[in-house]
Amino acid sequence: MRPIAIVLILAVALLASAGPADAFRPTTQAEQDAWTIEKPASYTRVFDRFVRSEEQLDLGLAEFQSRVGGRWAIQRDPMTNSPHMILGSGVSYSPARVESEARAEELSRSFLGEHADILMIDPERLGAPHVTHKEGKWSVVFPESYEGIYVHGGRAHVVMTEEGRVYAIGSDLHPNVTADLVNVIDENEAVAIAKNNMFFMDGRDFMREEPEFLIQPVRSGGSYEYRPTWKVIVHTQEPFGGWRHWIDANTGEIYARENMYERLDVIGTVRGDIEEPGYCDGESDLPLKNINIRIPSGVGANTDENGSFVIPDVGTDTVLISTEFRGPFFREFRIGGTASTDTFPWYPGDTLDFRWDDSNSLQSERDVWRGHWQVRDMIETVDPALTANDYQMPLNIEREDGFCPGNAWWDGWSTNYCLQSVQYANTGWLGDVIYHEYGHGINQWTYAGMPFSGPQSEGNADVATLVVLPRPTLGIGFNNGSCNIGIRSANMGETYPADTTGGSHHDGQFISGFVWEFRNRMITTYGETYTDSIMPYLWHFSRKSGKPSNMQDQVTWFFIYDDDDGNLDNGTPNFTELSGAATEIGFSVPTITQGVHITHAGLNATTDDLNPRTVVATAVSLSGGIDPASVALHYRVDGGSYTTVPMTPTGGTDEYSADIPAAAEGAVVEYFIDAADSSFNQGFSPTNAATAPHAYDVALVYDDCESLGGWTLGDPSDDATKGIWINDDPVGNDTRPEDDASPEGTNCFVTGNTGNVRNGKTTLYSPAYQLNGAASVIAKYRRWYSNNYDATGVLQTLDEYWDADASDDGGASWTPIEHVGSGSESWVEVEVDLGALFGSIDSVQFRFVARDTGDPTRVHAAVDDVRLLIPASIATSVDGASDDAPGTAPMVYKLEENRPNPFNPVTRIAYELPRRSPVTLEVFDVTGRLVKTLVDEVEATGRHEVLWNGTNDAGRSVSSGLYFYKLKSNTFSKTRKMMLVK
Repeated sequence: MRPIAIVLILAVALLASAGPADAFRPTTQAEQDAWTIEKPASYTRVFDRFVRSEEQLDLGLAEFQSRVGGRWAIQRDPMTNSPHMILGSGVSYSPARVESEARAEELSRSFLGEHADILMIDPERLGAPHVTHKEGKWSVVFPESYEGIYVHGGRAHVVMTEEGRVYAIGSDLHPNVTADLVNVIDENEAVAIAKNNMFFMDGRDFMREEPEFLIQPVRSGGSYEYRPTWKVIVHTQEPFGGWRHWIDANTGEIYARENMYERLDVIGTVRGDIEEPGYCDGESDLPLKNINIRIPSGVGANTDENGSFVIPDVGTDTVLISTEFRGPFFREFRIGGTASTDTFPWYPGDTLDFRWDDSNSLQSERDVWRGHWQVRDMIETVDPALTANDYQMPLNIEREDGFCPGNAWWDGWSTNYCLQSVQYANTGWLGDVIYHEYGHGINQWTYAGMPFSGPQSEGNADVATLVVLPRPTLGIGFNNGSCNIGIRSANMGETYPADTTGGSHHDGQFISGFVWEFRNRMITTYGETYTDSIMPYLWHFSRKSGKPSNMQDQVTWFFIYDDDDGNLDNGTPNFTELSGAATEIGFSVPTITQGVHITHAGLNATTDDLNPRTVVATAVSLSGGIDPASVALHYRVDGGSYTTVPMTPTGGTDEYSADIPAAAEGAVVEYFIDAADSSFNQGFSPTNAATAPHAYDVALVYDDCESLGGWTLGDPSDDATKGIWINDDPVGNDTRPEDDASPEGTNCFVTGNTGNVRNGKTTLYSPAYQLNGAASVIAKYRRWYSNNYDATGVLQTLDEYWDADASDDGGASWTPIEHVGSGSESWVEVEVDLGALFGSIDSVQFRFVARDTGDPTRVHAAVDDVRLLIPASIATSVDGASDDAPGTAPMVYKLEENRPNPFNPVTRIAYELPRRSPVTLEVFDVTGRLVKTLVDEVEATGRHEVLWNGTNDAGRSVSSGLYFYKLKSNTFSKTRKMMLVK
């Protein structure tokens, strides 16, 4: 069966207008409503909150804990009482490492079978599973089957680590299914019923998806009844749509019908101009990937990511070269016209430089082509194993039929874009709309036939756009010529579930809002680069692994997939940011009842290169006392090896301290803290210490922005009426920071504490920092800029900018260093190479400008922590000692990032051992298959390096792509990613 199609319709209303002779009249909303048969209340479930045994008696949970041990929480379906989700500290179930899908399935079936009474399942009704292996964990989801027939929405799942530790299970199987599967109509009869009811015309209308026979649960009072059902989809031109029918297989009744080409409302019209992908930005000369180039014999090639191509062995005669918008994964069709092609001569010895422009193609052809490759490249980077999109997808542009104008849609196989009109832009000109449409395909391929909700469909298509283009606004420029209006936002400012409307497009903003809020919180904690290396993978694989069928479950699966030790009871690496984002939007989060928690805000930058710095932290345990001997500080300078020193009690409650020796001017010092309790739980500060430790700069100049100092508030040309720059402790709201950016500070420069910037610009000047002819100076500062909300909380407009400039001549001239059109509700670290801008510098001054153009958008800005550094050229160890100096042997296990990365053909992998240990270092592909064993022996204490040349254990070269390398030694295990590019 072909996958179910999902279609995005971007319209507030459909305009019935005359079209070409071969076009059909669009379906109006009233006509669509007349053809729709609402589904009876059916499979949509509302689940109870998570309950722990110590909070409330749950006999099933108590029995489960008595069998497996540990601490667990349960969430039940109030209608069937089935255990929808059981999460907890985990139980070791396999004596050996789980190496294959077959073994993961076998263990999962066995575990579910052993606890079938508690899970309320019949193991014989577990269908063929969806198995996902990623990031050291296996997820196995079994669809429900009744006498070999799929029960829509019924499922059970098991999540385990590669070591066989089960830590999440659940069942939504229906325990009391009864259905008459004897007295049913056959497939041909069902198809005839659907066609006859839609006035289906052969030659004009069509069917693409195979009919599906299933059992549909339908609510009946406080329980379910179960209907044998034929699901039949017919695509018709009049009424226009893909009509999904639910036909009772016992009676032949069509009890539900809907158009799967779903509609989306468009809001607002605002003036302005922004610079983001789309027609509003003007044209740029950019390469086009995978355009097919060929000679008359048919031999050809596809361009690469740089637009380059090679056709080998053409000969020495002049030949004609032809090209069109066609390649291995896309082909464009101009509806109502002929797609652009071009033919030109090649003369032996010449280099061809061909350009698609207005003389030989349409703007929509070029924009749609590049936009699809941007979003396809994104998902291919995240999940190279995804192959359901490996076909030549039709890209249909310039449409005037169907839902046009002012629309775009995904129909399960192709994307479709409408010709411009007086009111609406050509949707093939809008990059974010293109990303969204392909995002519907990502949803379809990720779920592989498993159900998901309408809000998930729309919200996750928006998330696909956020990953490619990190701004919360979708559809800027949708209204023709209005380049500062969006149609939807991940910054909607509403709360789930109180503000849900039942509309998929509106409610989908809760899931995109959660992801956007999570991203902002991660940026504040870890910075943008690290965040964007984590967030897309967590979003995609939490869905691919768990196949969550509603928004709350999708949020819960973020936590399940983020876990790294098979124990959700002690949190996850990104629990703070995930839980904060979920709570902000209104979603429930799992609770933490065990683990070690270390509190330390961090150290400010410094100009002191003579004296040590004292690190003070508190360490507490939720499930056992802290072992004082375990509390340790690990630090390094400029990326060198970590040195470990014990932290000693200060006498304060749960408080410990240790010193970091002085570091040279220009150095970057990184450090983290760890501790363990009597129950062998371990905690870190920060929680992602391995990849994002605390850090501070030893600067030539450091301005903590705690007071006005030599700063100047305002410029004679300023005209803003509110939101004027001040130096103060910021007062937080949805769009203004609650705290400054300095770990140890309070104040910063902020655009007012009682309102946002209004009706003009406000300017902030730094002092002129003296550098006395220094060269190679790096400037760093932290800034907050938000312009993504309007006065009511839901973004409609976006036409303000944040500008930052630098001057090396006392303000006589200014050089731009930032021009930002779309902000985020997070502190962002900005780094500027002043040496590249000015060379040697006697002094430098900065100018920061926030502006409002008078529309409803809320603009807030802040500046903090200005640092000027000359990168250190001395050795990277503290106090001038080399990495090999006595006393600096590693005291913790460590697996470093491979260098270079990406690489071709060789990369270097380094790791550190605190003691003589048995070590394995292995390389795996994206399916989890072992590719190469690099180390398998006992090794001495210290630092070790090994090279990998891109070959497998048989000595054969492996293909380009994403690989994982895993270090295991005693109880330590760590996995990292690397990219082989050929």
